[in-house]
Amino acid sequence: MARTPEDKLTVANQHFRCTDCGRCCRDWYVALLPDDKRRLSKLQWRREDGVPEKFIATVNKKEYVAHRSDGTCIYFDRAAGNCMIHARHSEIIKPLGCRVYPFNIVAALDGEQSVMARYDCPAVRAGTGQPLSQSKRQIGRYIEELCIGDGFDCYDREGLDVDAIRKIVAGVYKLVIDSPALDCPAAVTAASIAVYRLEQLGTDFLNDVNPNSFSNPSFGGRLPTVSKCRRRSMSTTLSAGGSWCCSPPTCDVTNHWWGRASGVGRGGPGRSCG
Repeated sequence: MARTPEDKLTVANQHFRCTDCGRCCRDWYVALLPDDKRRLSKLQWRREDGVPEKFIATVNKKEYVAHRSDGTCIYFDRAAGNCMIHARHSEIIKPLGCRVYPFNIVAALDGEQSVMARYDCPAVRAGTGQPLSQSKRQIGRYIEELCIGDGFDCYDREGLDVDAIRKIVAGVYKLVIDSPALDCPAAVTAASIAVYRLEQLGTDFLNDVNPNSFSNPSFGGRLPTVSKCRRRSMSTTLSAGGSWCCSPPTCDVTNHWWGRASGVGRGGPGRSCG
């Protein structure tokens, strides 16, 4: 049986429902795509709405939805505390960046996509609303508009086989993310150390990796202890005004295949379909 787009969508175990707190209408400048500008240019507003005719702000040659002098989006209803486009026209008229937030969508393996909700959204942090798994159809529509690619190419995989990536991600996830011995800061530290150690092993070795290798004391057995010590060392050093000079070479996990394959990586609007 052929897989549907929803079958290729992996979502995090999170909950979300917009609570109309208005923070995203104050704190974020939303980039405008050609289709966004076309839709917004056709909207009709009453004089009392206070929406200026010019709705585009240009910063470094990039176009964004304009903001007022108080920092709010020009479409934000300060009295009602919500979006005037959404309330008086339609949710689908809003810029794509507004509709996608707070979903963080990235391409994964074999034409799949991975989705997490951003924790800079108060509703996500509070865990309000339905599970993300119940929003797959809506997220699928966003993916079509974002024109997100078909997943990792050879460059993204950095010479690793797809099966090897799956084994590595599963192994590190079990060792670090699922570890009851690690709180969130220690888990992030442990993940960084794990990626650093994996890089030292080399592509040829990792393509032949055995999943049981991650429980080997030489690789992962001491990660929980090491990560806690590293974090305590960092906290002590930084509180004294110094720098964490004893750490291993840093690795930007969010831009690596591990971050993307596990849904940890940064995401955002891809190429415009327009």
